[in-house]
Amino acid sequence: MNILPPNIDFGCILNDTSKKKYISLTNISEMAVNYEWSFLEEEQGSPLKEQEESKSKKNAVSKKSKMLPINEVFDILPVSGTLQPGETETVEFTFYSGHGLLYNGIAVCSVDGGPDYEVPIVGESSFVSYKLSATELDYGEIPYNEQSSKEFFIENIGKVPFQYNINLSTVSRPGIVECHPMTGKVAAGEKYKVIVKFFPGIPSNIDEMFLVECAHFPAQRFKVRAVGTYPGCLLSFPRSEDEEFVKRFEDVKRLVQKGGKGVEYQAFFTSGEALKQMAPLPKPIEKDKTLNKEPLVMEVEAEVDRRVLCEKILSQIEVAQQKQLFATTNAFNQT
Repeated sequence: MNILPPNIDFGCILNDTSKKKYISLTNISEMAVNYEWSFLEEEQGSPLKEQEESKSKKNAVSKKSKMLPINEVFDILPVSGTLQPGETETVEFTFYSGHGLLYNGIAVCSVDGGPDYEVPIVGESSFVSYKLSATELDYGEIPYNEQSSKEFFIENIGKVPFQYNINLSTVSRPGIVECHPMTGKVAAGEKYKVIVKFFPGIPSNIDEMFLVECAHFPAQRFKVRAVGTYPGCLLSFPRSEDEEFVKRFEDVKRLVQKGGKGVEYQAFFTSGEALKQMAPLPKPIEKDKTLNKEPLVMEVEAEVDRRVLCEKILSQIEVAQQKQLFATTNAFNQT
């Protein structure tokens, strides 16, 4: 008989689950053979002890982690059969895990009138355990039309490999947050790097949240934030006082006069900082009061401009999304 692979290692799997592996059994003799599988218990496992516990806890663990006979942990199908010369059969081995236990044994294939073939078999069970290197990322101030990248790590601090998935369904607009890779498998003891790209899209405070889904655990919230900034200038020319601008101006003015509590934008334009950076005005202009705006007026106009810009950008984004949805719907209807 030829048996491949010559041994079976189930690795470490999640408690109270099962895993299957397969071997090929080939009759390399010139006559038909009858075979039968059985188990030889080589070494019973021991409970996983990852930290020192009190005596009472140890007693509880030992009761929960009672060792089972090897033939109740591993299963073989088919357990017996007949192979003609040159015939190959696939044999299925199943491991039914317990609670933090390691099982070693030997599966014996006995051939009538021939030798016994031993196949070492091992399986271990544990729980999934992981941690994130961070649960939020702060990108600070970013030009609203530029992208910035940061990273975090998903670490497997247990013995069982697990799959993770990044869920962006909670993000308010497409394109704000991109993660790479979106899915992956984290092996035991390894760290998996996830790159998070942030694109504000508008000059405003951006607070978003996506979900990190690891194994069977509830999704974990991951927060990302940034302040979108934009280049701008204020001119001493009078504004065109249309009704819309006047209304916006008065609304924002009331917020600005509240002293920082009314306007939430974290990169808010302050006239004091602007005046410090401004070159001295020529004396004729400095004397002309009509060309010098009050600091409060400067701040209000800057905030009105920012809000108008945000509205225009969001409006264009909405139009683009509707066009894309319309094109997708048409393409689907034509198929």
